[in-house]
Amino acid sequence: MGRSEYVEVQFIIENARQIGEVQLPAFSDFNIIQGPNQSTGVTVTNGVMSEYKGISFVLQPKKTGALIIRPAVASIDGQSMHTVPLTIMVNGRAPVSRSPSMRATTRRTRRSLSPMASTRCSASILALA
Repeated sequence: MGRSEYVEVQFIIENARQIGEVQLPAFSDFNIIQGPNQSTGVTVTNGVMSEYKGISFVLQPKKTGALIIRPAVASIDGQSMHTVPLTIMVNGRAPVSRSPSMRATTRRTRRSLSPMASTRCSASILALA
């Protein structure tokens, strides 16, 4: 991605019975353009409650190179869980112009950690047009 482009980073917890504190990483190599944006939800299926929490940021890189976003850490169902580090490659080139029909969000990469069979704590990076 180019240095003048934006990237959306999402931290997602799914299928949790209880979500405690979420510690987000510092974004020292990025300017925070928007966020944190949070979404939460609860579902009950066959009497079993499940929580969802999503936190996202829109970021712009401050420099070129391989920029690393450290893991987020959360207390989920009484256990400490974390995402894996995310690496974003930033070059000095200007972004490629895209037609208006291609302005939808494009998935760049996705990393996830599933320490429990049904609970998922993940982070993903979305490149924004």
